[in-house]
Amino acid sequence: MEQIQNIALFIDGDNVNKTTFQENFDEIKLKGRICIKRIYFDFTEKMDEKWKSIILNNGIESISVINLPNKNSTDIKLMLDMIKEYYNNPIIDTYIIMSSDSDFYHIATFLRSSGKKVICYGEKHTPSMLKNVCDEFILCKKTRKPEKLEKTEKPKKPKIILETYEDQDEEQLYQEIIQIDNYIIDKSEINNNNWKNYYYYKEYNDKIYILRDVFEKILFINNNKNLENKNLSYLKDLLLQSDPSFSEKNWNFNSFKEFIKCLFNKEIETSYDQTKRYEYISKVTF
Repeated sequence: MEQIQNIALFIDGDNVNKTTFQENFDEIKLKGRICIKRIYFDFTEKMDEKWKSIILNNGIESISVINLPNKNSTDIKLMLDMIKEYYNNPIIDTYIIMSSDSDFYHIATFLRSSGKKVICYGEKHTPSMLKNVCDEFILCKKTRKPEKLEKTEKPKKPKIILETYEDQDEEQLYQEIIQIDNYIIDKSEINNNNWKNYYYYKEYNDKIYILRDVFEKILFINNNKNLENKNLSYLKDLLLQSDPSFSEKNWNFNSFKEFIKCLFNKEIETSYDQTKRYEYISKVTF
């Protein structure tokens, strides 16, 4: 079992793209337990509704730094806080810097020489001096350009729950309701013809959406962390790092193993080791 790393995340708001921030942040959450997550910039210049939404929805502490003339105030304040955390918070194993600024060269060197792991998320133009002084440099995700469609090609519908019952594929919706209802409500209700009524759909809309969201999170985790030959508890730890609100209890399951086997039995196969005592993930198919 891999030891969960305690992470301190420091974000240079002057050098981070807000349009791709969430995708990069979701990847960082899988690296361990983020004990500290802070973003630094001058609120009078940078703060807008997009940044407000990002900060609030991800529980990020925001630090306003008023820029002084001819000084890189944001970087100075960020590095001072990193030094304070190093001396006051010894539980931190890994420091992650989101910036492409070479000013962080010296703080990265200091932390590494003190036995801490340093990871940098930066853009392609990040100077080599910063890339090479870190334990790991990760290129930030780029903004995805919309695919050009031919005139005869119709855009595909996204695979997410739609707002109105009328837009749903009736058979697909029914099968999802059956799959969920088998474990959540009395089985006698499954065959009730009233399931086609709008109010019934609305009642289970949230449950279906959450189930699909869990599916997308497991898919994302598998793409970033190879789940094969790992214990089921490893997957649950990563799910919790990705979404602290997740719990199999919300679906009336007594264990995470039951949750996976009942709702994701086609996508995740498990096997026992030679002693028949430990169960692990043997195959993942999405």
